[in-house]
Amino acid sequence: MKKLIRIVTLLFFAFVALGSSVCGVLLYGHVKTLNNLITTRFDTNRWQIPARVFSRPLELYPGKNISAEDLIKELRFGGYQQKNKKLAEGEYKTKDGVVFLKTREFDFLDGRQNSIECTVYFTDDRITGTYDTVTQQPLEECRVDPITIGSFLPETGEDRILLSHEDLPQQFIDTLLAVEDKSFFSHIGIDPKGILRALYLNMRAGRAVAGGSTLTQQLVKNYFLSNERTLRRKFDEAIMAFILEQKYNKEEILVAYCNEIFLGQKGKRAIHGFALASKFYFGRELSQLDLAEIAMLVGIIKGPSIYNPIKHPERSQNRRDIVLKILVDNKLIDHEQYNNAIDTNTLNFENDRVNQSANFVSFIDLVQRRLRQSYSKEDLTSQGLLIFSTLDPVIHSKAQSQFFATVVKKDKSQTKKLQGAYIIGNRHTGEILSLMGGLHPRIGDFNRALDAQRQIGSLIKPAVYLTALNLGYTLTSIIDDHNVSLSDQSGTTWQPANFDKKEHGRIMLYQGLAYSLNLATVNLGLEVGLANVADSLKKLGVKKDIALYPSLLLGSVELSPLQVMQMYQSIAASGFQTPLRAIRGVLNQEKKPIQRNRLSVEQHFSPSEMFLLQFALQEAVRVGTGKRLKQILPMHDKIAGKTGTTNNYRDSWFAGFTGEILGVVWLGSDDNDNTGLTGSSGAMVAWGNIVKNIHYNDREPNPPLNIYWQKVSPPQIKASNNHITHPLYLPMLGTEKTNHNGTRESKQRNTTLQDSVESIFDSILNIFN
Repeated sequence: MKKLIRIVTLLFFAFVALGSSVCGVLLYGHVKTLNNLITTRFDTNRWQIPARVFSRPLELYPGKNISAEDLIKELRFGGYQQKNKKLAEGEYKTKDGVVFLKTREFDFLDGRQNSIECTVYFTDDRITGTYDTVTQQPLEECRVDPITIGSFLPETGEDRILLSHEDLPQQFIDTLLAVEDKSFFSHIGIDPKGILRALYLNMRAGRAVAGGSTLTQQLVKNYFLSNERTLRRKFDEAIMAFILEQKYNKEEILVAYCNEIFLGQKGKRAIHGFALASKFYFGRELSQLDLAEIAMLVGIIKGPSIYNPIKHPERSQNRRDIVLKILVDNKLIDHEQYNNAIDTNTLNFENDRVNQSANFVSFIDLVQRRLRQSYSKEDLTSQGLLIFSTLDPVIHSKAQSQFFATVVKKDKSQTKKLQGAYIIGNRHTGEILSLMGGLHPRIGDFNRALDAQRQIGSLIKPAVYLTALNLGYTLTSIIDDHNVSLSDQSGTTWQPANFDKKEHGRIMLYQGLAYSLNLATVNLGLEVGLANVADSLKKLGVKKDIALYPSLLLGSVELSPLQVMQMYQSIAASGFQTPLRAIRGVLNQEKKPIQRNRLSVEQHFSPSEMFLLQFALQEAVRVGTGKRLKQILPMHDKIAGKTGTTNNYRDSWFAGFTGEILGVVWLGSDDNDNTGLTGSSGAMVAWGNIVKNIHYNDREPNPPLNIYWQKVSPPQIKASNNHITHPLYLPMLGTEKTNHNGTRESKQRNTTLQDSVESIFDSILNIFN
């Protein structure tokens, strides 16, 4: 019996030893797997960093058209805070109409710019002086860092801005560790004392009031593991925290935690890391936050949805006060600092609300499409590219607001079917300053500014008249406005008519365009040839196959607002075609330039021909179909533009330019219903309201040297009392004895390359003067 007991005992210990060995082998294998997981993910690219899109930088210099109000608005868009004391980076103050600001250090396309304190003086919505506040020396330019208008998120939706250890303020580190992990610099990844303390406090309270996880364990759970509450996950978390502490130093772990932590959600965008959270909630860098703001930010960790300071301000402030109490109890701040922080209002999130008032979705869509011509989706969602765009945030905010208000007012049916799109840009550089593809665009929506192919109606007419001018016609050439009847091979008859259903007989060429006379345009177009008109359209930048039907002459061709914008840019820039730009350049994650979109120009028409066409378009606004624009912009006497209306009032268009501004507006319904709007009653009103509310350089290019002015008495347009004409001076090419005021002779001078160069330099100088 004793022998049997001994055998059983030996077998038991043998099985225990064998089981222990097997468990040891299995445990070793599991630990090795966890170690490999850490090494694989943590030693390579730890995070996918989305490409970030910036607006254009704000350049302040004497002579720039901008009001103090608009400057302050853009500063607040960028998270600048108003202060009445000595300024730190990212702050400004005002006194007697003068703006004082201190810029932030920033990496621009042309290199890093250090912070500078600048004083800006204004007179009548124009900068009259920029000075270095410290030295009082004049500055040629004060450049303010651009605002972030969007990013291209990976499929996880995670957005973050990476921090280094040098970016972490000591007060922030002290606050974070006091609240989340007091023994961070002494434990080995897990803290047994902390676990026992949390267990005791929770048992005494009868509920979970304290956690025992170290900061390292939190990092492991957030970065490597799921949120499932199982013993297996807690076991893996402890093992991995220990491994992490053995492989990496405390600084690396702290920085990784600060970049990984989840701190909020906005739609599909997940806010990760303290750098992005600081900008998201307070509009400033982490290094610029005060004690109360740091306490609020650290307080969010406990529950990003519960303590979201935008959605739950009072709850968030109570949590902030608890954090401040922890700091004073641990003697990290004194009672005076504590009381001052408690009394600080950290719930002013006006900056965030201002930012959200501007919807950049449609513009970002254009930027992304342009980028995908050169970069993969992975590049845009994981490589941390910095995209410098052309968007002007103040113009965009105002244009968007005016556009929305006009469309809502014009939706007479109240069916909310009326839609629209607009593009505002610089006529000389081709830079797009603002773009909207619908009334309430969201990510993934149909972008009407880019994709809506609509008949353009009378917007095509400048191409017909330009073709005639290019073939030797003048503004005073006589053309016929009489009925036309054309039949195709099937016997179908096309009989266009004027809007007023009347004929106007023999008129001057410029009148046909100014009054948008369909019959005159068709007769002229047939004279110059459909193929020539189509060629002019291509030279103006219309890149699509054009069917040579007579209806082309009245705008049966379908274009998007962006394509129309390119066409009119060539007209507005005096024949110098510049591809429309939404991107100025790109920096990689190391802040090195990898793409610069330089200004490129092609000339297809002479500045002289374009000057004549521009004059006719100015007449269209002065006395023609666009004359109601003067009711909106009574002080603007150099607006050139063209209305467009399609059959059954399906489309309302206006394209126009003045000073440095060029804009295209389209209104219509997605199902092609009758809108009841003409180009002048719909799109032109929206265009006028936008331009009325923005500041821009209103200088016009100088006339080419071979232009003289001739006094003429144009034929009376009999159809309407609205079409009364008076003697006026018209620009002409060649030799004559009088200019526009009859005081000086002008000799014949052929358009030469020198004229072209002089004109384009005039145009470019307008950008900087």
